[in-house]
Amino acid sequence: MFRNFKGDILASKTMIHENIPSVFVAEAIACVQAVIAGRDLGIMHAEIEGDSLMVIKKAQNTERDKSAIGLYIHDVKNLSEGFNGCKFQYAGRLANEFAHCLATEGLKVGRNAHLVNEVFGQEITELEIDRGWR
Repeated sequence: MFRNFKGDILASKTMIHENIPSVFVAEAIACVQAVIAGRDLGIMHAEIEGDSLMVIKKAQNTERDKSAIGLYIHDVKNLSEGFNGCKFQYAGRLANEFAHCLATEGLKVGRNAHLVNEVFGQEITELEIDRGWR
């Protein structure tokens, strides 16, 4: 989910992945997808929040990660260099509640959904399903 400096939701994305071996891999993939989507939206300064403290700490760490999610973390770091500034922050489940609800709804629907230019509580101006970011 992408917010502007006022907290308005600019875009959100849910993706269904199959055969993911662990929740940590799922969180790492979500982090990679967030960085890619942010770059695709033309965001210059990014603050990426996640509710997996392990993934956030690994993204913040300058050392090469040799864990099972190391390749994803490597991608996150390399791709985030495309921003003028990028900060990774931990957001607990309560702070990240709307993103958790999006993920839950995505699982219920059983397909990918991308909402662009959506502000919470207002009409959705564009909806793309199963076509990826522009």
